[in-house]
Amino acid sequence: MMQQRIDQLTTVSPKERLHRLQEWFTLYLGDIPIYEILTQTEIGQLIGIRRETVNRLLREQIKNEVK
Repeated sequence: MMQQRIDQLTTVSPKERLHRLQEWFTLYLGDIPIYEILTQTEIGQLIGIRRETVNRLLREQIKNEVK
């Protein structure tokens, strides 16, 4: 299990890691956005990326949803 986690952190893109975390949260919490539950720092810690990257990815998602 630990090896799978390490493999995911090194081979899966940050965008995909965020997407997987959001899917997992949706299973348990419904349609509540992840950023209303966790801070960007906490999200970054869970998926192994910097807060700044989380911020950029979330802004991209919101921008794409508006279109």
